[in-house]
Amino acid sequence: MLNYKSILYATNLDDSCKPALTRVNEFAEKFGAKVYIIHVVKNITSTYGFAAVDSQVELSLVDTAREKLDALLKSVGIPSDNATISIGQVTSAILDQAEELKVDVIMLNGQTHNIFARMLSTEDNIVNEAKCDVIVLRD
Repeated sequence: MLNYKSILYATNLDDSCKPALTRVNEFAEKFGAKVYIIHVVKNITSTYGFAAVDSQVELSLVDTAREKLDALLKSVGIPSDNATISIGQVTSAILDQAEELKVDVIMLNGQTHNIFARMLSTEDNIVNEAKCDVIVLRD
């Protein structure tokens, strides 16, 4: 029997995240689970290969993400202390957070990809590498 007590919702803060987070919240209520949220800001240096990136650029991206995430959480009634913004590689940051929090399930939005993009997608990597259940939400 499913017994989800903690959920990690990974969001990219796009337009589909509010309806998805509402669904995550409803799912959590059915199980009496606690919801954690993570958004990952890609590390510019490792992602794009720039050796001398001004750290202010990444801090600005984090600040913008925090504003969007706080507004999103307020709109669905989830406390902001349940949310994390991380800088790094998306898949590994999500998986690391899931292990650190010992969540029972990771939930994330699905994206429509062609066959080649699917092989490199965050969703596919998380489904294959997670040590807990993964639920991919469709629009």
